[in-house]
Amino acid sequence: MNNYFSISDFCITDEPLSLEIADKILENFIVPLNNVTGIINLPIIVSKKSGYRPAWYEEQKGRSTLSEHTFQGKGAADIVCADMLTLGRILADLSPFTRICYYPNNNFFHVDYAMKEQFLFISRDYWKDVEKDEFLNEINSSALT
Repeated sequence: MNNYFSISDFCITDEPLSLEIADKILENFIVPLNNVTGIINLPIIVSKKSGYRPAWYEEQKGRSTLSEHTFQGKGAADIVCADMLTLGRILADLSPFTRICYYPNNNFFHVDYAMKEQFLFISRDYWKDVEKDEFLNEINSSALT
């Protein structure tokens, strides 16, 4: 399997990481996203390096320190690709992520493992739980505008 990512791609700060966080990035994001990248055959980018965000960083930005991005659980990442519709399909059909949220206003996906089974969301002002067809239709209509 090809490797398309480095651990630093998932770190919003230059702060040194614990081995625990590095292992979570590798196991929960690099390995599955390498698989997705191999399928889509296009680069997937961690949007603004928004994977691991230290609690102090979240607090500084006025956000919850309990965010999945702080990797207290398995972690979270925000990702983009040149073909968001195909990426959305692959994430919904083949990825291990249990919570996948599409942000149409900013055109990125938030992916994490916060649910026991997979749920798809669209976020404008709040996260709305949607079925796969609505999820893909929203991505497609955003791509057309």
